[in-house]
Amino acid sequence: MDDRLIRAEAIAIEAKAAFRNQRFEHASARFMDAYALSRSPALVYNAARAMEEAGNWAKADDLFSLYLGLEGLGEGGRRDARAHRARVRAELAKQAEHAEPAEPAEPAKHTTLAKRSADQAATGGEGTSGPVGVVGGGPGRAAPPTLDAFPVWQTVGAGTAVVASVATGVWATSLAAGLSLDDVQSDADAAAYREDRDRARRLRAASIASGVVGLGLAGWVVWELVSADPASDGRSPPVAARMPGVRPRSDRWRFVPTVSPGRASLEVQLGF
Repeated sequence: MDDRLIRAEAIAIEAKAAFRNQRFEHASARFMDAYALSRSPALVYNAARAMEEAGNWAKADDLFSLYLGLEGLGEGGRRDARAHRARVRAELAKQAEHAEPAEPAEPAKHTTLAKRSADQAATGGEGTSGPVGVVGGGPGRAAPPTLDAFPVWQTVGAGTAVVASVATGVWATSLAAGLSLDDVQSDADAAAYREDRDRARRLRAASIASGVVGLGLAGWVVWELVSADPASDGRSPPVAARMPGVRPRSDRWRFVPTVSPGRASLEVQLGF
């Protein structure tokens, strides 16, 4: 037997083993290596089938087309190859239908002083004689605030937890204060004493847990107010500086009542 045919047979055996182990793309490559040596059309068909099993529809279509263009094929082989190629092309058509169009690149966002002035004029903002991002031209003033950044549910949760902690703590204390072994005169009294004592302990534990939750949420609120916006470039003010009635100051926290026509509010000044 010709040496090339012997090598082709050995490679084909390796390809069949890879196919059985579901290493389909490797099997296809080895079938084509064997075909390069023996020029047997069946090896091209096997390579195409391996690519079909791998789900590489485009490569499978190419290999089935290559097989159908070879000479000396039997009618059964042609019929099977056409059936498999039709299935492969149907899968390619499905892929083309479901392919998502590429998203266009988002254009760079440039904020100009003129655009900022127009936006503030449309929303009733202050004058813009200063640089971009400064309200009213005054140094150190924050951009127009929004209410979106205020941690509402954390604040409500913290208040609720603190109220629950105080209420259960008072209840536990009053219940424990009313316990006395001098009142235990019978088994029923002893059972009632133990029940009240256990209830007081549970209430005390609930009070402590509620207090911990309230402190955690309060810390979260403070963090949201004073931390910088993580999506910013490092130059924008903290979240608190973008909220209604909140202005950063360099010295300390201050609460300043402000009055405007038809509106009264409380301004919080934060030092950073």
